[in-house]
Amino acid sequence: MEGAPVPEISLSWDGGAFVAEAPDGQVRLRPSTLYRYRYDQHRRAKNDTVVVDGLALLDGDGLVMLDLPGKWSRIDARRLATDAGVDFQDDTSAVVRRAPAVLAGRAPGWRRLHGRKVFHFTRVHKVVVTCGAVLTLAAMAYVITMSGWLVWRGLSWAGRALLDLLDAKWAILLLSPVAVLLRPVRGRFHRFRVRRGDALWAPGGTLVTVRRGRWFQVTRGKDVLPAVRLGQDGVAGLTLYRHEDLSGLLAANATGRVLYHLPGSWNPDDVHRFATRHRLALRVLRPSREEYLEWVRQARYAIG
Repeated sequence: MEGAPVPEISLSWDGGAFVAEAPDGQVRLRPSTLYRYRYDQHRRAKNDTVVVDGLALLDGDGLVMLDLPGKWSRIDARRLATDAGVDFQDDTSAVVRRAPAVLAGRAPGWRRLHGRKVFHFTRVHKVVVTCGAVLTLAAMAYVITMSGWLVWRGLSWAGRALLDLLDAKWAILLLSPVAVLLRPVRGRFHRFRVRRGDALWAPGGTLVTVRRGRWFQVTRGKDVLPAVRLGQDGVAGLTLYRHEDLSGLLAANATGRVLYHLPGSWNPDDVHRFATRHRLALRVLRPSREEYLEWVRQARYAIG
């Protein structure tokens, strides 16, 4: 996406398998298809979208074995597929782009390489962030109370020097008491809504709510999927599934057609409360591969 760090991923063919190398891992696979995708991800803000590009390795049934987000050359990807003797599919110029639904159809053992080093937020980092926020809050209170112009100038100079040394987003996190204080408040608010059955929350940030009492809404961070009305013609039931090492949530209409496919680890008790509160039918299934493929292929909306 525009403004995001550029992924560092290489994909090559060594004569026996594809080899994907990135700072966050290495994978060797023998796929059936190289799938180059692009789609517009809608944001909460009106008329705001971001373009998501990537390359995926698909198995013989079209399930994603490996997802490699980033801008990939069509010419290079096609040449690599030809050299390896696998199919190449380009979904970047289609009028109706199926990429989100395709990416949600994961094969057992699937992986996604982001091409960036993984940063682990340890307990030490949390202590440093909290102390920095508290000190900043105390300094702000002193400046406001004492009207210390010289002190304010000194803090401004120190802030500019710190911004020069640190990445801006980390500096904001370290120095913003608001960011530190609002995070646990937001977390408790979400957990309260989930306990009441008003919402569903999955690790990774996917949030399911019912807007205005009649619109089924799915968001993840700033990303939002089109809302569908509850009822016989819209979302009438939920299916919580587990297929080998994969799990997820399906929202379907009264005839069983899948409208939303939301992969992830969903708490069964939370899903039961949500379905009961909004009068939705609920099934918990372990589908066969054929059933799983059918769901994946017919999903109208998905979060990959």
